[in-house]
Amino acid sequence: MITDARALETTYVPQDLEHRDGQISQLATALQPITDGGSGDHTLIFGPSGSGKTTLAKFVVRKLRQEAFDVTRAYWNCMRGSSKTDVLHGFASDAKIGHHLPHDGTSASAFIQEFQRSDNHIVAIIDEVDVLEDEAILLGLGDLPNVTLVLIMIASGVNESRSPFT
Repeated sequence: MITDARALETTYVPQDLEHRDGQISQLATALQPITDGGSGDHTLIFGPSGSGKTTLAKFVVRKLRQEAFDVTRAYWNCMRGSSKTDVLHGFASDAKIGHHLPHDGTSASAFIQEFQRSDNHIVAIIDEVDVLEDEAILLGLGDLPNVTLVLIMIASGVNESRSPFT
């Protein structure tokens, strides 16, 4: 029985994730250097649809933001738009960095410059990364010293014994 209807909302992130200690620890370890002013390790989270990949990423980044005040989360689901401009504008809007830049007519480099100018470290969560039209955006963002990428994708046919989300 569902006791909290918010759990059905796509934006909902629970206060605690039970039975996920291993996955939480693994992602937290990859992001830990950010708390010391460094860059985190770019990370790929994969697994079957509905296994909690996005919730895990948002949960761990929320915990990270509680430990380090200069961390900004930028989230985008590529199913909402998979072009370079869609992703960058989505990040800018979510992170409130360069959100004044219009979607249409703004170059990718203008968004990248806004991210570079940020005093905060940006953890960019890219959901459904496998539908991106141009993977070069990952290189552009991943090369920024103040951006750590957390990439999420469905791995159809993932052997359940090897999947980190079973």
